[in-house]
Amino acid sequence: MFYGPSGVGKTETAHFINGLLGGALLRKQFSMFHSEKFASYVFGGAHSEVSFAHDLLDRESGVILVDEFDKANPIFHSAFYQLFDDGVFEDKNYRVELGASLVICTSNYRTEDDIRAALGDALYSRFDALVEFASLDAEGVKRVIDRIVDGRFSTLTAVEQEWLDLPKIKTMLQARLQNLGNVRKLGKLIDEVISLMLVRAMLEEEGKALPS
Repeated sequence: MFYGPSGVGKTETAHFINGLLGGALLRKQFSMFHSEKFASYVFGGAHSEVSFAHDLLDRESGVILVDEFDKANPIFHSAFYQLFDDGVFEDKNYRVELGASLVICTSNYRTEDDIRAALGDALYSRFDALVEFASLDAEGVKRVIDRIVDGRFSTLTAVEQEWLDLPKIKTMLQARLQNLGNVRKLGKLIDEVISLMLVRAMLEEEGKALPS
């Protein structure tokens, strides 16, 4: 179980781990699991319907990501007892033996006590590890900003790179976003800033090209 506030890298860490092992990550978001339709997805419905067991059979990777596990209705928790105990998932139509696999569940629980209170001892005790993700400190935010900016900069054309002052952009963003510990929001804001700077630079270049 990866737990902690939103936007601090839980899902990205799962993707990173999967990247080391290879194959297409099987990712399911449990925030969607509230209706009767999704009950049939977990416990099995008609053979023609999609199901979690069928997706497990078709997976390419040994890493299985169950995102936002805390958002699922508790009625679904019992479906995972045998999966976490023995690596076996069974619904009304299929029986899946996972073999060597890593099941990662993400959640926004703040503490281990919160996890235990919400899931109950039966499910809580079945997790092999509880990994806390904390909000980024100032140094962590600085490093993330530098990495995101470098990544975005590398995708620009040579002309677009000449329009931008990379060190200046980093310094400006670090000063303004040092208290924002949500990596997802950091990425969006950095994209907006770089896009705005590119538009302004392009307009300036077009203005210079106009006859006086």
